[in-house]
Amino acid sequence: MTGSSWQVIIKLGYQGETLTVYGKKNHSNWIYMIGSENDQNQQQVDSWQSLIDWLQDHDWFQAYPMFIDQGFGSYFWNEFQKQHVATANVENWVKSCFTDHQQLLKAKRWLQEEKRIIVLTGAGMSTDSGVPDFRSSGGLWAGVDPQTIASPEAIEQNYQRFCNFYRDRILQLQDIKPHEGHEILTKWHKQGIVTHLATQNVDRLHQKSGFQKIDELHGSIEKIYCYDCNKDDEMSKFLNEEPCQHCGGRLRPGIVLFGEVLPEKPWTRTLKAIEKADLVIVIGTSLQVYPVNQLPLLTNGKTMLINQERVDMQDNFDVAIKRNAKEAILLLDELLSSENEKNEKKDW
Repeated sequence: MTGSSWQVIIKLGYQGETLTVYGKKNHSNWIYMIGSENDQNQQQVDSWQSLIDWLQDHDWFQAYPMFIDQGFGSYFWNEFQKQHVATANVENWVKSCFTDHQQLLKAKRWLQEEKRIIVLTGAGMSTDSGVPDFRSSGGLWAGVDPQTIASPEAIEQNYQRFCNFYRDRILQLQDIKPHEGHEILTKWHKQGIVTHLATQNVDRLHQKSGFQKIDELHGSIEKIYCYDCNKDDEMSKFLNEEPCQHCGGRLRPGIVLFGEVLPEKPWTRTLKAIEKADLVIVIGTSLQVYPVNQLPLLTNGKTMLINQERVDMQDNFDVAIKRNAKEAILLLDELLSSENEKNEKKDW
């Protein structure tokens, strides 16, 4: 039964007993064999859900994970998270499920220990909400020179194209909501874990999740003002292609275009916060845009990068977690929550 066609998927340790699950691929599906190593009455199931249902009846999430095949690590972790149970086993499950467990556990420890924690987010923070990024193969700038759309020259030379692009973006963002990662950052702020948040994003998803004080380094797409007289105006006028109500000039969203200077106050506040930070966490950015990409280099504190893809500046960080923003934040929050529950049990 445990010959070359079968492989160990997971091995769980209970008090005085070991439970092993074997698996093999049968055409396009996996089938599983469950039982103790010396059990002659092993049970076969023909689907992942059937396996989870069986394990659920045997409190698998309370067992000690002795081994998990790395191809199944994320699947077991997803099921483990659904349990919402207090267990001292969480770190053991992280170690068994993920090859980057050392980085994750170090990140968790820093979140617990450091006092002044600054978070800097980029486009990758918003992609899990359905907002396209800029520089990936399917991003906003794919096959497009951004200077022809997102620059003062674009307003001067082809205002209609500029308006069409940003009008579409504004309408697209109206139905997009923050994801759980946004909500966790807000929770961490309320808990005193995160002391300052700055973002390159213009979509205001952090604010929609309840985070109050945010430095928007690249402005906000919800702010509308006149390119010609610099006075604030109404969103409805820009969407309806109406001119400035003050001077009849060209309206634009309040975002930083290529070639423009970052807003002074948000930049200064963020710079001061980073200079004093114990830990700077950069989430979901390729760090290709100057001068924001210099900020992590200006701290004397620890630095952490969370990004789906490797970036050129990655080796400058003390910890780099190669995951998408939402997934990594959820993982870290699960680790923090389990530690809190464990401490509460000790106090009790």
